Amino acid sequence: MRVMKELAKFHDEIIDIYGYMVQVSAAIFQWNKLLCSQIKSRGTTQRNTMFFGKDDPNMPDAKFQYKRTFGELIAASAEDGITSVVHRRSVIVLVVASWEDRYRKRIADECGLLKNDITSDLFRDLNRYRQAILHAGGRLNGKPKVLPFFRQGDKIALTNDQMDSIFRMLIGDLNRLGMALYGRSPGFSFDKHLGR
Repeated sequence: MRVMKELAKFHDEIIDIYGYMVQVSAAIFQWNKLLCSQIKSRGTTQRNTMFFGKDDPNMPDAKFQYKRTFGELIAASAEDGITSVVHRRSVIVLVVASWEDRYRKRIADECGLLKNDITSDLFRDLNRYRQAILHAGGRLNGKPKVLPFFRQGDKIALTNDQMDSIFRMLIGDLNRLGMALYGRSPGFSFDKHLGR
């Protein structure tokens, strides 16, 4: 019976990527709340500008690298704002890179196969998303096979719920790969019981 060491490591990395995603999403949400509270407390307005830089802003020759109005920052950090969308897109890119550049070959080697012998409709669709994000201005060029969220030509702008569904599907696909490649299910579960 083959040892599932690499598949188990990939599962752990997928869970770590999910953890990264939810932590950064929570930070973006808190940032949005902080910006909104600054306006509600009348300490600033949506038209006021926030500058980002390393220099002391009290120095006469201070420089900055980025600036946005509070209104722009609030819009960008909303759940459907560009900061949130780019974050979720980067998570998709990270998942596909982990599969294609690291674990697909390792799993194949562990099973005595070639990298291209291991196929997954889910990872194929996620790779199409990645290609759209990195090479096509966010527009999906190919037709997805198993991911139901976007059609060919749509702009990839994933919601939190869609990301949650994708991670659930990823764990299911890892169990499928376990059966197909190792002859048994690893029993990976996305949901864990809080009391255990």
